[in-house]
Amino acid sequence: MKIGKRSAAVIAAAGTTAAMLTGAATAADAATAGHVHHVTARMTKSSIRLSVGHTVHAGTIQFKAVSADGKGHVLQLFRLHKGYSLQQAGSDINKAFKGDIAAINRVDHKISFRGGSPAKAGKPGIVTMDLNKGRYYVLDQNGGGLSWLIVRGTANRAPVAHKGWITATSYNFVTSKVLPNSGTMTVGNISDQPHFVAIQRVKNGTTHRQVARAFKHHLARNPSWLLHAGTDSGVISPYHHELMSYNLPAGEYLVACWWPDDETGMPHAFMGMWRLVHLG
Repeated sequence: MKIGKRSAAVIAAAGTTAAMLTGAATAADAATAGHVHHVTARMTKSSIRLSVGHTVHAGTIQFKAVSADGKGHVLQLFRLHKGYSLQQAGSDINKAFKGDIAAINRVDHKISFRGGSPAKAGKPGIVTMDLNKGRYYVLDQNGGGLSWLIVRGTANRAPVAHKGWITATSYNFVTSKVLPNSGTMTVGNISDQPHFVAIQRVKNGTTHRQVARAFKHHLARNPSWLLHAGTDSGVISPYHHELMSYNLPAGEYLVACWWPDDETGMPHAFMGMWRLVHLG
């Protein structure tokens, strides 16, 4: 079944616990809060052009992913650990999506994925994250675009209005009681593996049994209860989060993660990491 599955082209171009990741500013945070830094990423099939050049101040940074060629793109931000090259990362990512367990573990532990956003023609993607100083890469998962960003200075987090949250745990999701169908939501990860949140609209009344059957049989075609609307977060490493902005029709949705598992090599969705939710 092809529900929002990430391409193996990633980087190939070269409750209470969950509340920890809601991104809400505390009173202490507000006293020292900075302002939100804005970066526009204009994306084409082969390039990513950043509005700030290659330097931005540390802190709360909002990325606006824009399709500059009318095609669909997916912005992804990440850092490489010391001694791990882009070439190694690209090779390992390709192997990881073919089920290579050793490659999956190298990717999981040598890359810090910080999130991202899809960008469609006429529909920019907006994602906000807190970044400390360091060198980051900006990748288009749906094309050959790759750029870099040097984050400098001391980070001061700025409060960002948001409502609702989805947090990835080990092979599961927990959510706030209310999930809005538009606005800004916190997406976090408190497990020991990277995850991302694919949100796909389904027909109202779709049952747990129908979805479980589709995943069990790995259907080659999308089932009749799957609808067109949806969005997803970027890949997020353990104990990081992003603020995802979106606008979707109210209704029922399937939330799933398609990242390859570090023990089986299977997409997490096939191992039960999915959930039916209502947005609205």
